[in-house]
Amino acid sequence: HGMDKLGMRSGSTVLVLGAGMIGLMLTRLARLAGAGLIVASEPDGLRRQDALAFGADLALDPQAPNWKTAMEDATGGLGFDAVIDAVGSSRTFEQGVSLAARGGTILVFGVAPMNATASVRPYEIFSRELTVVGALINPFTHERAVHLLPQMGLEKLRIAAFPLAEFKQAFEVQAAGTATKVEIFPQQH
Repeated sequence: HGMDKLGMRSGSTVLVLGAGMIGLMLTRLARLAGAGLIVASEPDGLRRQDALAFGADLALDPQAPNWKTAMEDATGGLGFDAVIDAVGSSRTFEQGVSLAARGGTILVFGVAPMNATASVRPYEIFSRELTVVGALINPFTHERAVHLLPQMGLEKLRIAAFPLAEFKQAFEVQAAGTATKVEIFPQQH
């Protein structure tokens, strides 16, 4: 549904802010939709590797001193046709607006805190003809999603599974970020 709302065209330049589970799925969907260039922005090194495995051409650290320059270089200074905020923070939304190309679209997919605010100049949206869309629900997309599963590369996910008795270790692995996803099973699996 988010990709439908984004309305990305084949050959588009795409920026995905965040390479958690949702960011990885949206990176893969952008690749399957024919994106020309996909850049992921993610502070965690393992997640940047995951983004590359899921189809990103570049995975950059937003905390690196040359991050903004590297983003501009990736598109020759034109900005990104499509920006996907898979984080859901004021900061990533602001980054997305600033890095969108003239006529670009920003998809707000990550869930920001309800009271969060962002500082964006309305003139910037007006003068660069930006479109900002949100995606909350997924009407009528389940069947298409199921058909896409074989193409999603889910075997590349770093999933750590734990029995319920080892829940403390599961939370430690989750906190350390050494797995894409952590599963806890009530019985031996």
